[in-house]
Amino acid sequence: MKIFQLRTYVRSAGIIALKGLFVIFMLNLQSCATLPAQSTSSDDFDKVLTQTDQKEFDKRMNTSNDGETINWRNDDENTSFQLMAKNTHINEKGQACRDYTLLVHQDYHREKTIRATACRDNGSWA
Repeated sequence: MKIFQLRTYVRSAGIIALKGLFVIFMLNLQSCATLPAQSTSSDDFDKVLTQTDQKEFDKRMNTSNDGETINWRNDDENTSFQLMAKNTHINEKGQACRDYTLLVHQDYHREKTIRATACRDNGSWA
């Protein structure tokens, strides 16, 4: 009878210890988490991209496949970009359009996320 009680105690102690480790793990994850990216709309797009960046954006939008993630960097502005375009479609005006997410890292610490739809107009995506 005592062996059964000892096994039950050890099993219960093990479960409590695992729960405790899980709580500590989750607290550590929260303390390591960075602030969420600032989410912006396409209205802020021009504030983020220089003319050089706009040309790179156009090039990447023209050549990337839906769902493909493309990265590039503008060393002059200390900015890196990550673009994922998807859902290529034709709008009612007959323009090619794509939904996209653009993650922008500026000065190695500021981050913006732009989620919008751009349509090709005279070779440029706007």
